[in-house]
Amino acid sequence: RGFAVVVHDGAIVGEWYAPGATSDSWATSWSVAKSFTSALVGVALDEGLIPSIDVPMTNYYPEWAGTPREAITLRHVLHMESGLDWDESYDPADIASSEIISMVGFQLDQLAFAASRPARVAPGTEFNYSSGDTMLLSGVLEQATGMSVEEYAQEQLLGPIGIDPLEWWQDAEGHSLTYCCVDTSSRDFARFGLLYLRGGDWDGEQVVPSTWVQSSVTDTAASYSGYGYQWWLDAGGGGIPPYFSARGHDGQFI
Repeated sequence: RGFAVVVHDGAIVGEWYAPGATSDSWATSWSVAKSFTSALVGVALDEGLIPSIDVPMTNYYPEWAGTPREAITLRHVLHMESGLDWDESYDPADIASSEIISMVGFQLDQLAFAASRPARVAPGTEFNYSSGDTMLLSGVLEQATGMSVEEYAQEQLLGPIGIDPLEWWQDAEGHSLTYCCVDTSSRDFARFGLLYLRGGDWDGEQVVPSTWVQSSVTDTAASYSGYGYQWWLDAGGGGIPPYFSARGHDGQFI
């Protein structure tokens, strides 16, 4: 029922679409979008708009100063090691305790909700997969670039590699949902994967810094070896070499 595109040596070698769909049909990513967000952080870092990934998150969320959250850095957020209290359960039976269900289903300002979460453990001590952490990057990018995340993405990432059209969902307050919800074709999702396979280079233009691509897919987290900067890492085995991937709910992956 889904869509699939296989690219080898820069060319499409196979693609499959659900009945009634074509190569022009759009698909909605879920958490695959997190890896798009990571790329934008790397570009903003290269432009000097973000000084360092070790910058304290209080630079962007000053209300955290004087609380246990003031020790959180951008690096912690990228690695899902912020220490903020978050339950990513999608089980409807957990609706009362699941932050992801609350944020998606009931919050008009999803960024404010993500920023309101209290600290549960010290940053850098525990991996906890959290769409709330990635939503915080929406605020970082907005403040760093002076643009919406989608506008910055169109200028710095999507346009240069030919992804067109693309829509990035927003909350009611106009914040791009950096943890999910990029709409484009499967071929264009494949373009993004090919960009990273090529170390951020697209036809001779360094769209994403090669050092950022490498850092993003390298095991440097303090508490968990399977996650880079919003990319999943797999050590391989059984004849499969190590690989990295962007993944989303319901079996999506690049």
